[in-house]
Amino acid sequence: MRVRYANDGDREAIAKLIQQLGETPSVTAPQDVDLDRWWNTLDLVLESSEWVILLGEEAGEAIGLLIMVIVPNLYDGWPRAEITELIVKEGHRRQGRGAELVARAESEARQRGCSEFEVSTEKENVVATGFYRKRRFQTEHLWILTHNELRPDGKLRNV
Repeated sequence: MRVRYANDGDREAIAKLIQQLGETPSVTAPQDVDLDRWWNTLDLVLESSEWVILLGEEAGEAIGLLIMVIVPNLYDGWPRAEITELIVKEGHRRQGRGAELVARAESEARQRGCSEFEVSTEKENVVATGFYRKRRFQTEHLWILTHNELRPDGKLRNV
């Protein structure tokens, strides 16, 4: 698999892989995606130096995607890297592609001086949890989230 940085020309491939993530049984997909907002957000992420989008390709086909954000950290002054999405296309899973994308992201995080490399996943997603634990990730934090109160359109997210 060839891993490279994604660019504007990869918008459709990124969208297809993200859509596949939403179709995964162990992932809670949003029910009411505003597509204009989604495409605008993708454009912002592609243009930002804080975001890293890695695309894995085989024979010219996008088969893997890892999205990571680099976040300043005022606790100790070192930035941290957070994987926000990892998708490997159905039919290419359990062949080391996800591990390759994570290794490349970890290398990028080191190059950017990050002191932490983290990921969150839904607690019911035992496949993802096992995948990350195999790669030395440990459960350290309890994330307490709210999804509904911050939406400016007032719509509630089905969680």
